[in-house]
Amino acid sequence: MDINVTVTGQTLIPTNIRKQQVVAGTQEFIRFVFALAEDWADLKIFAQFTQNDTAYSVYLDSDNAAYLPSEITTGAMAVALQGNSGDVIAKSMPLIFKVYADPVSSDSESTSITLTLYEQLVAEFQEIKDSEASRVTAESARVSAETARVTEYNSLVTKLSTKLTEVENELADIKEAIEALNSGDGIQIYYDDDERLSYDYTE
Repeated sequence: MDINVTVTGQTLIPTNIRKQQVVAGTQEFIRFVFALAEDWADLKIFAQFTQNDTAYSVYLDSDNAAYLPSEITTGAMAVALQGNSGDVIAKSMPLIFKVYADPVSSDSESTSITLTLYEQLVAEFQEIKDSEASRVTAESARVSAETARVTEYNSLVTKLSTKLTEVENELADIKEAIEALNSGDGIQIYYDDDERLSYDYTE
């Protein structure tokens, strides 16, 4: 379930809901999607959900979205944005929601715990690191395959070169034999215009 929020300057404006209210007890279900103005471009932004003086901060993902933390319970809840880049710190006004009690009784509690901003950054870094490691592994495999192809090609060239040398040596021996025969009387052996061996009788 998406709650679309337009960010204009420091103001958050919900655009697809009539009432600012949600039900407690959800987990990765209610997603706040923020349409950011240019003022917020190039900032590292997190949404902060505050209830009863306790804050849960969640970095926006690639869709500029953040899920409502499962720790949010019955009562009032505020959500606000903060963005940082170098010396720049941007903050929004809070958007207030009423959170209704979970109407579904259950014997188990939510197992989700919202990570700290530091933990989220570590997880993001690890994801990037794993992705880069996979890319390096794939590139290494590609280079190895290319090296194997080059080695195979060089081996083939060496074999062909050796074979060519053998043929040239055989041709040299044949020419030497022809010259020896031509030095005698009776038959003259030579190559015709089509590079085929021919002979003539001589007197």
